[in-house]
Amino acid sequence: MDEQSFDRFDDTTFSVTISLAEYRALVAGQALANHEISQLYAQVDELTARNAGLIEQVQMLQDKVVEDDAPDD
Repeated sequence: MDEQSFDRFDDTTFSVTISLAEYRALVAGQALANHEISQLYAQVDELTARNAGLIEQVQMLQDKVVEDDAPDD
């Protein structure tokens, strides 16, 4: 098979013929996309941890405000 690209679609077998170069480009693109997805998941994890820390700080400040506003006995 040569490096020529074929855009032929067979309705009976539902197959598409592509060149080896096109296949390699698809695989490389998928690998790049998988890497980018992994980076996005890492960012989500980092932001989730940061958010949890901020929520904890807000709760501590709210508790302190409640304590400070409590009437003295």
